[in-house]
Amino acid sequence: REAGNETALAQSRLALAQMALDDRPPAEAETLALAALEKLSSAGLADQEAVARAVLAGALRAQGKLGEARAEIDRAAALAASPPAWPPPITMTSKESAWESMRGLLSRSCWTRKQKFEESVSRETPARPAPMFHVKHG
Repeated sequence: REAGNETALAQSRLALAQMALDDRPPAEAETLALAALEKLSSAGLADQEAVARAVLAGALRAQGKLGEARAEIDRAAALAASPPAWPPPITMTSKESAWESMRGLLSRSCWTRKQKFEESVSRETPARPAPMFHVKHG
């Protein structure tokens, strides 16, 4: 149970590190990512460790530590390419959303993820959502 609490705490730190990349000094994001990385690595959660390393790389890059950032990206890529543990750990994100998060963190565009989110929310939504199923009558 205590290990589960430690993992949950590490996941929370990782989420805070991701948010800190947009709104806080990059050194703060680095500190949070390192704290999360330590616990996720010792828990053997390679997929989440890879995300933590990608967040850490973003914080390092923002501080101009390009060599260290590149090394973390290489470590994250190696973890992502490794076969998953069996049974795989249960996570709350899909592979697709984790990939999108990593892409957003590592993109070289001048827009932040927060600006992209705000733009997507502010777009006009259709008056009526498209139906999920087509029902043939008759």
